[in-house]
Amino acid sequence: MTEVVRGIIKSDKGSFCYQKYGQGSNSFLAFHGFGQSGVHLQPLNKIGANYTLYHFDLPHHGDSSWEEGEVIQKEEVELVFKQFFKQEKIDKFSIGAFSLGGKLLFTLLEKFPEKIESIVLIAPDGIKTNQWYKLATMNGPFRWLFKTMVENPTAYFFFADLLMSVGLLDKSIVKFVKHQMDTREKREQVYRVWRAYKALRFTQEDLINALNQNEIRTYLYLGTYDRVIPIDKLMEFRTKISQIRYYEVSSGHNQLIEKVADRIRTDMLLS
Repeated sequence: MTEVVRGIIKSDKGSFCYQKYGQGSNSFLAFHGFGQSGVHLQPLNKIGANYTLYHFDLPHHGDSSWEEGEVIQKEEVELVFKQFFKQEKIDKFSIGAFSLGGKLLFTLLEKFPEKIESIVLIAPDGIKTNQWYKLATMNGPFRWLFKTMVENPTAYFFFADLLMSVGLLDKSIVKFVKHQMDTREKREQVYRVWRAYKALRFTQEDLINALNQNEIRTYLYLGTYDRVIPIDKLMEFRTKISQIRYYEVSSGHNQLIEKVADRIRTDMLLS
């Protein structure tokens, strides 16, 4: 499954670009994590010849775009994907997401639950809202502070090291943050993405109800050493889904897609 066809869906505020692989009768949509693009989803091509796969570049990533300073609204995502389903002649589909991509996956779950056959969650963002994220995007003074960190991150990194030294912040989190913000370009992307995605918020109860009421098969994959999306934060979510398969892999956050691709293929074939 190496041949790729590129597609695009345009809206008033931007565009969603995607790569299309295979010609199977089943459709599988996938969304990557922060700082990645659809190319990083290629390990998922292993799930088999029965699927046509659509790997999306998220807004402000890869070839996709969104108007600077504009917040992505759920209704705008709904309109974009109505156009996509018509363009690709898709009625039912499965969907997968890693990390930040969970926010797009859960938006589609909220808007199109009757179309979804199964979902694949790889350390998904969007189930539990991080308190720092909430402060940085919803609160005026903290939003200003976050913006100043884009200009001068030295004080921010010093503060993060201080919190780590007294045990209030995990070492792996500090390492992850520094890697994601070690250049001005990366810091500006963090700021753009955090602001743009702030309206894509969900309650755990609503997500659980949508999955159970629509009897959607759910596959959840988490990393034992992941401190970005830690296992304990999703324990309640995991135990309340009626149709779920759960797999824990010995991994941190960034390597999860590669680490679980073979397991996803096995689970999807058995479903």
